[in-house]
Amino acid sequence: MISTRIPSEQAVDARSVDARSDLYSLGVTIFEAVTGELPHESRSTEAVLQSILHGRPRRLRELLPKPPRDLEAVVDKLLSREPQDRYQDGEELAKDLVRIADGDPVHIRRQPLVLRIYRRVRKNPVLSATIAAAAILLLTTSLLINTVRK
Repeated sequence: MISTRIPSEQAVDARSVDARSDLYSLGVTIFEAVTGELPHESRSTEAVLQSILHGRPRRLRELLPKPPRDLEAVVDKLLSREPQDRYQDGEELAKDLVRIADGDPVHIRRQPLVLRIYRRVRKNPVLSATIAAAAILLLTTSLLINTVRK
């Protein structure tokens, strides 16, 4: 059975593993320690693998009524599918964990909207093309209706 602690890059190519892959596994462990459940749960090995590669992990707030916001941000960053979106090394993570322990806010920033949209489009090109075509058709139709009314 496949481990739910492997990051997406290791599921695709075991040679592309680095420190960020270990931090992903640590994120799964922290998630499980806090919630008692795994972020990717499925009944079969194939479903777990698909969830790791294409799904999104559950968030702390889905299992806990009011998780600490900064802890949730740290865990979300650790469980990011893209390695470049995770902590780059353990020292960065340790600094944020110390901030949480001291009651200070962490300095995690959300990815820019353009980057999030680009990744979503790259992940679902057919759906994205369909939505874009529908938007263009709607815009063209509204322009034609306005032109005819004048």
